[in-house]
Amino acid sequence: MRDEITDKQTVIEDLRDSKRELTLIHEQLVRDHERLKQEESDKSHKLHELLGANERREQARQDLKVKFSFSVTCSNIV
Repeated sequence: MRDEITDKQTVIEDLRDSKRELTLIHEQLVRDHERLKQEESDKSHKLHELLGANERREQARQDLKVKFSFSVTCSNIV
């Protein structure tokens, strides 16, 4: 009987240790997940900014082409 109790206490302690270890791992995974979500959000925001800047640059380039084309056309007329 005492051996059974000792064995069960050992199993209980092992389970407690495993639970502590799993809890620590879970907490680390939650922290990693939050960090990765923040990184993704930051990168998404940066991508949005870069896409906007690229769009403005392309629009400016098109505007310059139109102005240059108009300039050339006007100089050919004169």
